[in-house]
Amino acid sequence: MNIALAAKQTDGALDLEYAGSNATGAPILVFDRLYAMASGRMEPSWAYVTVIGGHATVSRALCELPPGLHHENPEVPYGRQVEAGEAIKGRVRLALPLHDASPYQHILRPAPPQPTTVTELDFRLGWCPAPSAQTMPSGIQPITWDGERLWLLPYSMVLKVQQVVTTGLPLPGLAGQTSAR
Repeated sequence: MNIALAAKQTDGALDLEYAGSNATGAPILVFDRLYAMASGRMEPSWAYVTVIGGHATVSRALCELPPGLHHENPEVPYGRQVEAGEAIKGRVRLALPLHDASPYQHILRPAPPQPTTVTELDFRLGWCPAPSAQTMPSGIQPITWDGERLWLLPYSMVLKVQQVVTTGLPLPGLAGQTSAR
């Protein structure tokens, strides 16, 4: 699987659009849908962001638990089912300045953010082959949301099967905030 990325800066935001296709020859799950518990809805523009120096990484994939952290219910994105040969498209709108955003940022990078200029961006998209009926945990059923078939797999399963495709691009120098590690 591969993806292409386009970026456009608009009024106080960075719009990212990604597109590709499922060339694997079999159904896959793309982990780019997230239910936001706080708002009680699917979050259309979610992404995890890490800014280190002049480099930003934007991720729509499972965010692994930091080493040593035990969590009863870690955040897991839904896997959007994409059939063989189908197109994959998505859009993310990020507020500027870019800043760290993940469920565990307060643990990974607790220092106050400092201004920086972001000149490079990587985009990561998580996916996996769609589990078969034999490998799917019992009781897991898809939901249909906005015409898409979505699967919420257990964290431990996604951690084992997720693959990540990455693409990058240079940026014209966006405002960002970085925290010391």
